[in-house]
Amino acid sequence: MKLLQKSHNNNSVFTLLLVASLTVGSAFSAQANNEKIISKARAAIENASPDDWETYAKSAELCIAKNINMKEASKWLDHSLSITKTTYNLRVKGDYYLKNKLPVKAMEKYLEAIDVGRAKDFYFDSSELQSRIYKARKLQKKLM
Repeated sequence: MKLLQKSHNNNSVFTLLLVASLTVGSAFSAQANNEKIISKARAAIENASPDDWETYAKSAELCIAKNINMKEASKWLDHSLSITKTTYNLRVKGDYYLKNKLPVKAMEKYLEAIDVGRAKDFYFDSSELQSRIYKARKLQKKLM
């Protein structure tokens, strides 16, 4: 019986060590991947013309999707929005606010994006933005 318990304990220790090493390995891999994303985004910004709102917004979106480099991503979005307001960069700014648990500000940007979309096209499909508004409202209720 003791031999069986000792074997079970050894298997538990081995399993624990294996899981720990995989977790550490994947953390290093994720960090390396995040650094690549940040480097690519910064390179795109460096090569963008000052009035290229889309590159600034796309670079910010890459970071926001991974929840990395958020301060710089916000600055890029602010620059993009200072050039022109589009449904795209307003949505990304809303996503930024949502990731930062600011649902009211997120909803404001999503609603502004709908207004911009409808001003250009009366039949603008706002279903994706409406879905994000719903998500923001759920978060708002959760935070209350």
